[in-house]
Amino acid sequence: MSLASTWVRLGGITPATELAPHSPPTWETLASGGSGEASFELGRSAKFAPHLTQPGSLMEIMVGPMRVWRGRVGDYDRASGQVVGRGIHTDGNSIPGLDGGGAATRVVQTAITTALAAPWSWPITRNGVAGTLLGDATEPMMVWPMIEALADETGARAYFDPDGALYVTADPTTPTWTIAPEAAAFGQTTEGQATRLVGRFLNIATGLNETTIRVAAGEVVARAEIVDLIDRRGAMTLAQANSILDAALAATKAKTGWVNAVTLHREQITRNGTPAYLPAIHARNRMVRAQGVPATFGDIQATWLDAVLGKTTYTAGEDTITLEPVDTAPRTLTDVLAAS
Repeated sequence: MSLASTWVRLGGITPATELAPHSPPTWETLASGGSGEASFELGRSAKFAPHLTQPGSLMEIMVGPMRVWRGRVGDYDRASGQVVGRGIHTDGNSIPGLDGGGAATRVVQTAITTALAAPWSWPITRNGVAGTLLGDATEPMMVWPMIEALADETGARAYFDPDGALYVTADPTTPTWTIAPEAAAFGQTTEGQATRLVGRFLNIATGLNETTIRVAAGEVVARAEIVDLIDRRGAMTLAQANSILDAALAATKAKTGWVNAVTLHREQITRNGTPAYLPAIHARNRMVRAQGVPATFGDIQATWLDAVLGKTTYTAGEDTITLEPVDTAPRTLTDVLAAS
């Protein structure tokens, strides 16, 4: 697989090779967010600190003319030359959800419009995403948590494509890529999964803190989780509380959890029978089918297992890629600490 076609652009204009030779970039794509972490190493001395590697500089990974990752420089280690990038969605964690007059708003399209303007100048497009968060809370929220809360209300995921367009969509139900028989075996777990959600909410009709319980369809073994709907949402109706819990059950909580990622050679993952082009594989609204892994769907036994992708990790020029399903339980020390 040719490495020459993959390159890094900094500041929206300058190829990183104009600063110094560098290692092939490694990047992640995410089901929630779009672009994860990315990194590469510049081959220059510690005295070298160009302005384009300063934290906050726009950073993109390109395959030919196609953008596959977009974000900003998060860290630059002058000793090692390592540049670490963060996805563009993380900008929204430090942009408050405000209207044009500077007041807090829970109207998502209004908050995004303000975020697009100076001084924030978020380099994204709203792409038609709109809605008002449920509940009567009025305290300020950051824009990205607002967008995620809107997605949660409908059991969807929010992400940006590499060109900065925002999407809020339900998980796919049909696979895009097929994994060769016995090349992948995703282990299943009930950790982090629930078939019943016990919601605590402030009833707007009574002014009292109340509890409502929602049960997933087809529950076999009852597993409950408590969800606090008061903290960020304020008062709401019983119907609104139930709709949020039902969406969570349908989206992830009552589905299968996983315990492992898999690393695949490019010959082991195909699309329509053709070996996949690894730089183009991503986790934004994508599902894979693992052949030769039996799974039960109701009363039907199938010889495959479908899993929605949660994260991909790829290094330019390599013949392998790592795929991780959504709702993978933390197993390494790093993942456990991140989840705590």
